[in-house]
Amino acid sequence: MSQMFGLEGNGLLQKVTPVTVDETSAKQAQIESLYAMGTQVIDEHLDKLAKSLRYTDVISARSYAGTVNPFQETSIKFIKYSAQCWVISGNLIDGVIAGTATAPTVDEFKAMLPDFETFTG
Repeated sequence: MSQMFGLEGNGLLQKVTPVTVDETSAKQAQIESLYAMGTQVIDEHLDKLAKSLRYTDVISARSYAGTVNPFQETSIKFIKYSAQCWVISGNLIDGVIAGTATAPTVDEFKAMLPDFETFTG
């Protein structure tokens, strides 16, 4: 195992810490796996939600937001809701990278997503 150096912190306050290549590879693999899982879960969740709202797909659910029409309010809410799902995913990945959060299971991740009916975004 060779030794590499990683950066901790943000911007000018970064600290150099030694890490092994194996640790770096394992952490990178964990992050990539978490990102892939989050993407799949959110994509499936939003697609299922769009269809339950009688839209063809996610793009259709977002397409009515730009002009006054009977579907505009739901479309705007869907856009804000989907953005919040991605924010949750990004914050989770940031937490795992920082060591302040652990990678959840698929079911735990699904439980982190807000309920559309009560979402007020």
